[in-house]
Amino acid sequence: AVNTSHRAALTLSVYQFAGASLIMLYFSDKRLVTKLLGVLLILLSPLLSVNTDNLASALRTLTYLRLPTSPLDHLTNLQTLTHVHSHSPPAACNHIILRPTSDRESNFHFETYYMYEVYKYLHNLDKLPRDYIVHPPVQNVCSGVLLESLPDLSVIYGTSTSVGISSPTSSGLASHVTSVNALRSGRSLPPLTCAILPDIVGLPGGCNFFDYLPSGPTLPDPKTHKHVVVGGTWDRMHYGHRRLLTLAVSLVDPNGVLTIGVTSEDMIKGKERSELLRSYEEREEGVKGFVESLARGFKNNLRIVEIGEKKGTLVEDSSVECLVCSSETVSGVEEVNSERKRKGWKEVEVWVAVRGDEGGMSSTSLRNEIFREEDIKELT
Repeated sequence: AVNTSHRAALTLSVYQFAGASLIMLYFSDKRLVTKLLGVLLILLSPLLSVNTDNLASALRTLTYLRLPTSPLDHLTNLQTLTHVHSHSPPAACNHIILRPTSDRESNFHFETYYMYEVYKYLHNLDKLPRDYIVHPPVQNVCSGVLLESLPDLSVIYGTSTSVGISSPTSSGLASHVTSVNALRSGRSLPPLTCAILPDIVGLPGGCNFFDYLPSGPTLPDPKTHKHVVVGGTWDRMHYGHRRLLTLAVSLVDPNGVLTIGVTSEDMIKGKERSELLRSYEEREEGVKGFVESLARGFKNNLRIVEIGEKKGTLVEDSSVECLVCSSETVSGVEEVNSERKRKGWKEVEVWVAVRGDEGGMSSTSLRNEIFREEDIKELT
């Protein structure tokens, strides 16, 4: 019998052969390429539909991406994300695991930068955020090893080499999922579906790429801290929030504390489209749920407090060592540190997440989008 992994591996082989053939033919006869594409889609249709029924009802998925060392790696990741986004139900929780490779040394700044690139791409796919959680290989953030034990996980996506294992006779991902399913069986957990997606195996010669990754001198990894603080409104937990919280989690010492401030309802009354803002309880639960999904086992390091004014814990607790903030809120840091100095306390170290998303990954933009859609529904 041909199982899902066999069919997926066959699909991958056909994709690679077809991709290489089409690239060579592209410059010789474009009409022939168009015809071949039509025939190829007909031939692949039974193979490509193998996992559709299983994926349509998936409650939780896991996708492996390789931290790129080349433009082809990056393009393969974007292709994988597009496929996952189009095949997963909108209500599913999707974990994206960024896997380091032996070709690139561990680098906190690159790993967290690429996390942001992934969130930006997902934002461009759908302006109303879904439940994606990107896991870079940094301090405190759990990897697939922990996530694979989740009882409601049903599908693992990736390319044949995205888990860093490959051989001439089998897909590394298929072998990996087989091993995971053996462990899950011993724990009485349901088996996972292996959804193998194609790598991009080549591009026409002479292609040049604009910079797609940060360049320049390598910065040292940041030190961890006993007490880190991050604050915000956290309305609807969009991708910008997820990035900021991931950075904050990664800076906490294993025995340290992360204090997350959530603005009170009185403090946010003047915000744009405030009638669409969620309650304090909903926003607090959103923060808690995301951090616990991102960093399983981090519960004892987490403290969530209500804040009624901008400075909050920063000027109330001398133990705070580090502040994580966005480029929009960094302006108040100087005043905070001045007040701490007046009290004889140590100034906080500040880490700023600079926003570079032209599409507006913000709660205000999200509320405006929701308002616009509701307005259109009323008109129709």
